[in-house]
Amino acid sequence: MAIFFAGCKTNINYYQGFIYDMNNKPVKNLKVYEKSDKNNYSITNEKGYFKIPAKNNNINRFLYVEQNDLTIIDSIQVFGSQGGEKIKYNFVEGQKDTLYIKFHSQVDNGESHP
Repeated sequence: MAIFFAGCKTNINYYQGFIYDMNNKPVKNLKVYEKSDKNNYSITNEKGYFKIPAKNNNINRFLYVEQNDLTIIDSIQVFGSQGGEKIKYNFVEGQKDTLYIKFHSQVDNGESHP
């Protein structure tokens, strides 16, 4: 029998972090949202920063990163366990986590390229 959990009850109130390209430059105008609720999102600012409230202190295991409001270009694993013993959280309040994205399209770092 397999059991899957969509969310986990915690005392975490929000997700936060930065998204940079592979040249270490912040990426603006990316939509970051909970896997289970596309309407709970943030748009990265000029520093690549995003912040999303965790609804009812429930956190999702994954956040999705979307470009041009159409294409999922990456995902962020928010929590996981090692050996089933200790849960590690990423991209949650108080942490300065950064996702580095390698772009494969003509739109890179929020700017169009010929």
